[in-house]
Amino acid sequence: MSEQEPTVRERVVELLNTAAFLPSEKEKIATLAKVQELIIHLDPQLLDSFFEDVAAFQKDRNSDVRKFVVGFIEEACKKDVGMLPRLVPNMQLLVMDDAISVVKRVVQAVVQLHRATLAWLAAARTTTPEMEQVWHIITIMKGTILAMIDHDNDGVRTQAIKFLEALVLLQTYTETDSVTREGEFNLDDVPLTLKVARPRKLEEESKVVLGRLLAFQGSIHISSVNLMTCMSSLTIVARARPQFLGKVVNALEILHANLPPTLTKSQVNSVRKHLKIQMLNLLKHSASYDYHYNITTVLSDLGTSSSEVRRMPTYSMNKAMPSKDIIRKRVRRDKLGEETVEKPPKKPRVEKEKKSSKMVVEEPPPPVVVVVEKNSAVDITQRWLVDKLSPENVANLVLVSMLNLPDEMPALFSAGYSPITAAGTQTQIQHVARLLSSQLTAVGQGPGAEQVPDDEQMKSGYDSDDESNISRLVGGRVQEDAVQVGLAARGDGLPCVYHSGGPVLVPAGLAGRGARHKAKTMKLEEVTKPMNAAANTKMQQILLRRLLRSHKAPLGSGAKDCLRIITILLGSISSNECEGKRMQPLESTVTLAIGRQVYAACGLLRPLDNGFDSCSLMRLELRTFCSPTNLEDFLLEDMSNNCDLLFSWLYSEYATRHDFSQVNRFLCSAGKKQEKQYAEIMNSIVMKVLAKEASKERDEYGSQGGESILTVANTLKDITQWRPPSSRPALEVLATLATHDQETVREQVIPILVELCDQESYMDTVAESATTFLKYLLLDAPPDVLCSHDLGRPVQPGEWTEPSVKACLYLHLALLPLNQSMIHDLAQVYVKTVNEAKRSILRLLEGPIRHMGMESPQLLKLVETCPKGGETLITRIIHILTEKAPPSEALVCRVRELYNRRVSDVRFLIPVLTGLSKKEVIAVLPKLIKLNPHVVKEVFNRLWGVTLDTGASPLTPVDLLVALHLIDNDKCDVKTVIKATGLCFGERNIYTAEVLAFVLQQLMEQPSLPTLFMRTVIQTLTHYPKLLGFIMNVLQRLISRQVWKQRKVWEGFIKCCQRAGAQSFTVLLQLPPPQLADVFSVAPDLRSRLLDHIATLTENQRAHIPPSLMDVIEGIVVADIALPVPHPSEVPLPPGAEVCCLVSN
Repeated sequence: MSEQEPTVRERVVELLNTAAFLPSEKEKIATLAKVQELIIHLDPQLLDSFFEDVAAFQKDRNSDVRKFVVGFIEEACKKDVGMLPRLVPNMQLLVMDDAISVVKRVVQAVVQLHRATLAWLAAARTTTPEMEQVWHIITIMKGTILAMIDHDNDGVRTQAIKFLEALVLLQTYTETDSVTREGEFNLDDVPLTLKVARPRKLEEESKVVLGRLLAFQGSIHISSVNLMTCMSSLTIVARARPQFLGKVVNALEILHANLPPTLTKSQVNSVRKHLKIQMLNLLKHSASYDYHYNITTVLSDLGTSSSEVRRMPTYSMNKAMPSKDIIRKRVRRDKLGEETVEKPPKKPRVEKEKKSSKMVVEEPPPPVVVVVEKNSAVDITQRWLVDKLSPENVANLVLVSMLNLPDEMPALFSAGYSPITAAGTQTQIQHVARLLSSQLTAVGQGPGAEQVPDDEQMKSGYDSDDESNISRLVGGRVQEDAVQVGLAARGDGLPCVYHSGGPVLVPAGLAGRGARHKAKTMKLEEVTKPMNAAANTKMQQILLRRLLRSHKAPLGSGAKDCLRIITILLGSISSNECEGKRMQPLESTVTLAIGRQVYAACGLLRPLDNGFDSCSLMRLELRTFCSPTNLEDFLLEDMSNNCDLLFSWLYSEYATRHDFSQVNRFLCSAGKKQEKQYAEIMNSIVMKVLAKEASKERDEYGSQGGESILTVANTLKDITQWRPPSSRPALEVLATLATHDQETVREQVIPILVELCDQESYMDTVAESATTFLKYLLLDAPPDVLCSHDLGRPVQPGEWTEPSVKACLYLHLALLPLNQSMIHDLAQVYVKTVNEAKRSILRLLEGPIRHMGMESPQLLKLVETCPKGGETLITRIIHILTEKAPPSEALVCRVRELYNRRVSDVRFLIPVLTGLSKKEVIAVLPKLIKLNPHVVKEVFNRLWGVTLDTGASPLTPVDLLVALHLIDNDKCDVKTVIKATGLCFGERNIYTAEVLAFVLQQLMEQPSLPTLFMRTVIQTLTHYPKLLGFIMNVLQRLISRQVWKQRKVWEGFIKCCQRAGAQSFTVLLQLPPPQLADVFSVAPDLRSRLLDHIATLTENQRAHIPPSLMDVIEGIVVADIALPVPHPSEVPLPPGAEVCCLVSN
């Protein structure tokens, strides 16, 4: 023994004891990981001593701890195969665990244990009964995991697929071109003389498992994750065992033609992409030479180009192409049959040498090959279909199938369709025939499906007892004449594996951890001595006081148990003890039973072998502490924390004695012996609590006070629902709490009232209280009813404030959507209340009005019968209703009537502008633009449709700007119109170049040009210079209309020509000489620029200019010109009119 072993052993013991009591699963797993490192890697000699202690954590409640135990068993068995008989039974129990994560981890571990067990058996010279039992357990677990392929959990099915893959690779022979890992254990390493696990039986089982895997891949309800996992596993099997390559390729072909219909479009794409990868992996294998046509055809359908296929290694002669000899052998094998049937080899003769103990085994004779024709169901049906696929039949099939086409393209078709590049060729016909053959075979139709059963039976080629042998192996029974193994139960209730002639295999660690490896624990009786009677009594009194004072927060998790202890103690006090006598032992059977459970759970007192110590538990001294005065003071000292104790005591008393005699003895005053019922006792307690000195918690509703209010509100709610005679007072109290000064209280009480008002029987009472509070706003100041300490207003204010007004409004507004007739009471109060209340009403009105909606009959009635002085309220209501929705026809009709009949304020119409006619809007437009600029902006936004969901506007942007130009000066001054048009030009996203062109076109068609016409023309030119050509056309049309006869428009004409510059020279040359001279007098700079322009003209172009016009241009004739209109400088303009001719820069 080395010197370090004791140190390592002590560390392991300490870590195991620590892990047993750690509350955190992460800490426990970390500690056990250290143990694993020590006993497996650092000092493997300790594994035999401590494996049971680690395996005992298999009973832990946490699934992560049990997963760690699975990993430990796997590592231990890989480190030392001698651990298999001791730990494999544990794995058999864990494979049936309730936690899915544990089951998945077990399936992963069984892969390694299966391989390790088979290698252990193959390496052993002789097979012991213990080995047979281990192999039997492994076989049972294999059957269990095989059934998990139909498990409800997707992850478990995935792990089961990987297990089946590993099983097939382990229990089959390799070939020369198999892709294997270095040092991989398989059936090549298992001797033929092994009787417990016969290689031929194992190989048969692997073929059955492979068939199960192929069948699972073809299931129509398989998930995409399981499908891709199954495809990967089959590809790995085909590459590692080329003898199964044909089955795998055939299965993948069928899958390509029959994808599960439950897959979504994205899943179909993923599956096809994965199928392409697997087919490419198979194509890289040298054994895929015989299946190149099948693989490349599927790859072509999956979108793989021919160049990509040519780059595969099998197309490179110097890498993976098989040699000619191998190809010749493979062709010969194909002629003989893809699968040969071997007769079972004769049993080898074993002779015992006299001089040696070695066994001599004769080589078995070569297997007899039975020639079977290669005719699979898909191949037979394919050959039958090729002859049937004539153009006429194909056309008929297409026409018939078109009748069943769905209305929408399926996701499977859209994801899998690829254009046909070689339609009509023999290759394409063969491919279509194979796809149809795969689909027919999948549903059991076609000539191939009829002949498959006989062929499959011939292909099996096993002995006459093969079926029974396979069932024995898969079902978990080894040879009948060998051993009898089964599950039984030991005397202590633990499962075990028994053998008629061998040792019993018991799951390690489940019978309890061995005491020989535990650290020595301290025993209380060895270090303590019994107390005398006086000390015992004193300790009991201290214990009771401590329990009473800390029952809300005891150490550990014994809060409920602590409360039960105190309740039992209080309930066990007799009348004599209440008068000062000593308490007798608790002799009630129920009390004793509860006491045993409670005290054992809390660990307060140690139970004895023959029951609880009556001296230390049953005879607690309550005389000095539990007097009526002391108990009452204790309960009332902190009622919020002691209420649970009080209620538990009351319940215990009534459940035990069916009366409250004991409670009355404690809580009644001295000398008063009357018996009180529950209601009277509760009332007495509450009154005593209220009579105590006020506390900060009771006066200021913080977080804890808010919870108390919620409790009170829910209590009143229950009283309302379950005590009909007391429902009205309870509702009135709740309504009063809804006027509390604290917002947190109102937020808790009002929802409860609204919930109760869903029942009509409670609505009247709550609505009456809400209306009463609302009418308080008619007073000059808040009444005394609202100003009390209980409602958070200890001081009565002299006038209404915003918080006090809101307190009266909240409940009424919350009930408006449920009782819409209450809106009339609100309107009547609004008319007569103070201004502060009016402002609060207008601010708080939005939510309830939105819930009522504009189709509400009560709202329409209120608009129709608007009380005098309530116009502002009605306007606010209409604004709220039409802010995010177009006004209804009924609302527009009532607003129109009210406007025409009573209300002359045009602001009343703004919310329903989009519901008026075009004529009505134009009629009120002069009044609207006189309002505040912000209001005018809102009006235009409604007409432009900028506000969301306002419906179709009666005026388009073109109509609005035209209407502004046509406003009579008598109805609105020019400055106001200019401001309104400025708002229009400010919205460049609405008034684009095209819109302004339409505006100018309509203004030109007016009989008389508007005063602001040329101002709009100049602004249009300023904002959109690209309209210069259009504006020059407008100026030419103005010349034909003799624009100089309208002085304001003529001045704007000259300004526009100045802005246009050289582009306006053509227009100026069309003016009569007097008007051109007037232009030069107002804008002298145009003369010189025009002369320069004329100088650039040719002689022919100058000839078209009249001489009289040239004289004016050259300044020869000026004074003799008679102007048809007076010059602006000669005629003074009226005040304010000069603004019309200003042009903004």
